[in-house]
Amino acid sequence: MFWSFFTGKVERVTEYEKIPPAFVAKIGDQVVQEEFPGEQAIVMKAKGKGLVVLSGCAHKGIVNTVKHAQRMTGTDKVHAIIGGFHLTGAKPEVIQKQSQISRP
Repeated sequence: MFWSFFTGKVERVTEYEKIPPAFVAKIGDQVVQEEFPGEQAIVMKAKGKGLVVLSGCAHKGIVNTVKHAQRMTGTDKVHAIIGGFHLTGAKPEVIQKQSQISRP
């Protein structure tokens, strides 16, 4: 069995995955911190393998995206994570935490 779907709105649950302050949006006359409310990913489940999470830019954080996919599918096992992670300029400790997402 194989299925796929969009995640819908990704909630931020980690304290270490933050949207960079340089990412802003103009709303009316104000410039505000961008929150990327439409951020989504595609989640697929491959029989016997686990979840495959395909992100775009993962502005809300790749860990938040994967955890959201796990919650919505009820599946903890992750087979692959593919896409942009926005790690340019990230602190080493953030990269280390993110690299642990698919490990048991």
